[in-house]
Amino acid sequence: MTSELLHMKAMIRDEVKAFYKALSKEAYRERCEQVSKQFLKVLVHWSPGVWGVFNPFKDEPDWRVYLQDGDEKFGHSFFYCDWTESDGSMRFINDEDNSEVVPDYLLVPGSAFSKIGERLGRGGGYYDRYLENFQGKACGICFTDQLRDNLPKENHDMPVHALITEKQFIEVI
Repeated sequence: MTSELLHMKAMIRDEVKAFYKALSKEAYRERCEQVSKQFLKVLVHWSPGVWGVFNPFKDEPDWRVYLQDGDEKFGHSFFYCDWTESDGSMRFINDEDNSEVVPDYLLVPGSAFSKIGERLGRGGGYYDRYLENFQGKACGICFTDQLRDNLPKENHDMPVHALITEKQFIEVI
């Protein structure tokens, strides 16, 4: 990885952090409601299945506005990522019986995305490592302000199949 590439990635991450910091609580809430509505459209559009999902940080869209814990929508079920593995790997657990779940779909956060499905994460590589062998569809989620024409990319950076923003659902792969 070149220092120029690292610098470009860091600059984009800093821009996104500044965007979230400048966003009022009310504007964040309104955008999250819109993202959540777009997510419901995806649930109608895609065949019913199992989703691997995440609890959003403050600088990620909260996609859960119209979903309650344990909720099933349109035949889809949702399982949250379990980060307790010592090696930093991702897995999804059914809380009812503590079994591991293999999702059909993966909801993927990111610092930025391109409209062709490129993703810039937080820099830890967790989602890239998971996506490398993932057999289902990966769906990125972000606000439109996080979309870029293109992103600095390395061989290990894994794309997503679709994107959800507060304004649209884009199938890219």
